[in-house]
Amino acid sequence: MVVYLVWFIIFLLIGFTSIYRNGKSTYDSMGQRIKAKRISFQLFLFFLCGLSLIGLRDGGGVDDSQYRLFYEQGYGASLVNGFLTQKEPVFILIRQVGVALKLNYKFMFFMYAALAMLFICLALKNYKLNKTSLTIYILGFFCIAYTSAYTTMRQTLAMTIILYYYSLEKPTVKQSIVLSLFAFFTHYGSIIVVLIEFIRRKLEFRLDKVCKTFIPIICLVGGRIIDFQRIFERITSVTGMYSYMNLNENYLASSNVGVFTLVMFAGYVLKVWSAKHKTEMLLRLESLQLIYFALAFLTSHLRWGTRIQMYYILFIPFIFIEDLKCISASSRKIAIPLLAILLIPCSVYVISQSPDIMNATRSLNFR
Repeated sequence: MVVYLVWFIIFLLIGFTSIYRNGKSTYDSMGQRIKAKRISFQLFLFFLCGLSLIGLRDGGGVDDSQYRLFYEQGYGASLVNGFLTQKEPVFILIRQVGVALKLNYKFMFFMYAALAMLFICLALKNYKLNKTSLTIYILGFFCIAYTSAYTTMRQTLAMTIILYYYSLEKPTVKQSIVLSLFAFFTHYGSIIVVLIEFIRRKLEFRLDKVCKTFIPIICLVGGRIIDFQRIFERITSVTGMYSYMNLNENYLASSNVGVFTLVMFAGYVLKVWSAKHKTEMLLRLESLQLIYFALAFLTSHLRWGTRIQMYYILFIPFIFIEDLKCISASSRKIAIPLLAILLIPCSVYVISQSPDIMNATRSLNFR
């Protein structure tokens, strides 16, 4: 845990240097073209942080033992017939490169972490955050999304590709197709994001504050009434499909809707009703956060349900940034450091509750 505290303090100090400059707060609105201070170094540190914490692990994720077994055995999988072994082409390609270079299974963890951190850093650069806002996002990431990113490397890479896609102001058709295919061939489950996107684009600018508030609440009620277990069992029995979702333990009640999720939802509602002069980028983020809470509440009683909402979890730390804009500039000068400092013990607590992370070891042994 000491290594995490060191990283948190480093990011905190970098953020503080831009919170106060000549006695003035330098917090800027996200999504506007500003004379931003260079954040390249801060993003580089974030890249190294994620790469060292996630990419150098010897194991510890939910599926790491199975990943290692597949990496070492192969089971005759290739880029063409890999789907028969339920492994995506990107997974098999990384394995083939690693085996050709005579590197062990840790090469796979390292490459997934490197690609994921690259996409998330490129995305954050596109969002035009200043140093202070970026510090808030990074600390929020460790508090909200890190444990998920650590334990599901294939889906995490798909999540960061999705984050990067939505960071593009006006993605071209070519960019949309390439990034969609990349995400799909990284994690097949990401196809659901493509399906949801068709609906999101139709409704993004049509939903008012009331709808954005009550849709997640309706989903929470519906999630308690609809028997998704029975529905999914019926679908898989008819189609003959198999999934880890069929396992009984995946239907046991998990943490349901946690207190922290409700706190973030309250923050989401605050900015929906308080924010003014919303840019197109902010409206886009708002719609993606709406999707996250709707999915989180709709599948709150199913353990596997968290795997669906995870595709949108990287958009949630932006709520901290937007909520800060709902208070006066003078109050913001105090609120930003307080929030940053508060996020550190919250992150430490969340990370400490994950045995996969706490029991993990790291090394540079790739052979």
